[in-house]
Amino acid sequence: MRNDNAIQQARDQQEARLAAPRNRRSVAVWWLLWLVWLPFFVPMFLSLGQPHLSGGVAIIDVICALLFLGLYLWTTRSNAQQLASLTPPPPPSLFVAWLPILCMLTLSAVMLHLNGVSWGGLYFFTCAAAAGRLPTRQAIGALALIVVTLFLAGYSEHIDLAAGVQAAFMIGFIGVTTLCVVQSVRASQKLREQREEMARFAATTAERLRIARDLHDLLGHNLALITLKSELAGRLIERAPARAATEIGEVERVSRATLQEVREAVAAWRQPTLADELRGAQDILAAAGIAYSYDGVAVGALALAPPVEAVLAWAAREGVTNVIRHSHARHCAIQLTQDADAVQIEITNDGAGQSTDTRTDTDQCAPTQGSGLRGLAERVAALGGVCTAGPSTDGNWRLVISVPLTPTAGDRSPTVAVTPAVDRGTLSTPVAR
Repeated sequence: MRNDNAIQQARDQQEARLAAPRNRRSVAVWWLLWLVWLPFFVPMFLSLGQPHLSGGVAIIDVICALLFLGLYLWTTRSNAQQLASLTPPPPPSLFVAWLPILCMLTLSAVMLHLNGVSWGGLYFFTCAAAAGRLPTRQAIGALALIVVTLFLAGYSEHIDLAAGVQAAFMIGFIGVTTLCVVQSVRASQKLREQREEMARFAATTAERLRIARDLHDLLGHNLALITLKSELAGRLIERAPARAATEIGEVERVSRATLQEVREAVAAWRQPTLADELRGAQDILAAAGIAYSYDGVAVGALALAPPVEAVLAWAAREGVTNVIRHSHARHCAIQLTQDADAVQIEITNDGAGQSTDTRTDTDQCAPTQGSGLRGLAERVAALGGVCTAGPSTDGNWRLVISVPLTPTAGDRSPTVAVTPAVDRGTLSTPVAR
């Protein structure tokens, strides 16, 4: 687990290093949304060199102009960084968000008072910065405040009303345009964040289902074996104490193995092997007093991909566990076959009784079925295989799993085809598997 965390951290760091240059380019691109207005600042700044300005006023003008330009560049750079972010950044506090806007608005009024209508363009820069920095409602309020401040300053400086209306229209156009662009980007950020949250939820759900499925398969088989050996030891404890002690030792061994398997399953490290499961099937069937036979290809002669072998191993475990739990079988047979395209495992037992039903139509599993075949069907469907379970024409119960040798993403729903039986009175609960 520590190794997995270290690998994941290294991947995250590498992705962050690769994403840093792209993020810098994105910030520069978004910054152009505000830098495009800077050419309008050049004539105003050059007017500071007019000879009629006194020395004190000229110094104040230069300081205010540079301070305004610095605030504008810093504020719009921050706006560009927020737009370049993949997810919505946390909003700043009300004071931090409004402080640079109010400072720029104050400097605009001061410069308009000192230099006249030629510096009214500073209100345009202020509205562009406010529209990109503040939330929608606050940005609309800021635009209204800028327009009111502009009219008050124009009235005090005896500026023509038509010029004030034209400036107010320009403020509205710049502010609304900037606000629309910013809001569209923020909507995209929220949508991307929701998609990531859905992906994390889906991954978490899939992991929970995997753990539940693995625990069912692991505990169901091993606990059935523990129960059978415990019952056998209880019957032998007076007649054959040595044999009973041996069975109790087997119970301890299986219990310890089960604990280890559960830990490995939770850690996603365990991959069962078909050979181990077939040996385990022989042991648990012998403990239950059920005859066992195997027919088909030797397991050692198969060259299966790990996912295919794991599915076949789970199929062997689930099928044999169901024989122990849900039937009164006297014989269980496992057959393993392989052709050029697929490998198939078939588990048959005679505990389902004799059925006269010869219909070949199939029906999907009902939601009320146990999770064993459901979980097995999910594993098989993930590899593009087929899972079929039901009574055969000779009255036996058959579980057949066919998986392609080259696993593919299954396009079928993860359900099991179950052949219905007419005479359910002769069956030993074959459907509740």
